[in-house]
Amino acid sequence: MRKTSWVCRALIVFLCIVGIGYAISPMMKGEIYEVLIRLSIIVTAFLPTFLRKVFHIDITPDIEIIYLIFVFFGHFLGSIVGWYNSVYGYDKIVHAFSGILTSGAALILLKNLHLYRSKNLIFNVIFMICFTLAIASFWEFFEYICDCFFGANAQHVKGTGVGDTMQDMIAAFLGSLVLSGIYMYEIIKKKKGIIYHLVEE
Repeated sequence: MRKTSWVCRALIVFLCIVGIGYAISPMMKGEIYEVLIRLSIIVTAFLPTFLRKVFHIDITPDIEIIYLIFVFFGHFLGSIVGWYNSVYGYDKIVHAFSGILTSGAALILLKNLHLYRSKNLIFNVIFMICFTLAIASFWEFFEYICDCFFGANAQHVKGTGVGDTMQDMIAAFLGSLVLSGIYMYEIIKKKKGIIYHLVEE
């Protein structure tokens, strides 16, 4: 446990350093939007710590490591380095993975609220999918507001209309279905896999 905790801290420090480092150039150019994108990775990196300390949500170091790796690929490589625009299909892969993560987060939330019951399988799966779609929707809201406020084009409205937004949400939905399917299989077959240990222990 101690080893994984140190890995978490190292990843958080790394993400903060690269965020600040990449913010220097746009800061000197007065590009406020780019500065905020780069510095927001600091807030993103500390989110599990905030949820653990303030809301007492049980986020284990292993789960936090997976989340921080996602932040690296999604926020750093995707938004800061620019892979969303330069690597074909990268955006959809990250959104699909976000669907997997948010579905897992939904189960953790149910467990922490003492509402999780393995016998309520259908409810749990529906909650996982709805939670993922809610997070995906709020993310698209956030992108839309940033586009309007800063005159950016995170949603690629100029080139795709609503296409990019819908594809992002569908990718997250498919990711949620993947984790929901694995969860149902483990519960029904009583397999002690990753998802089983997440909620049953």
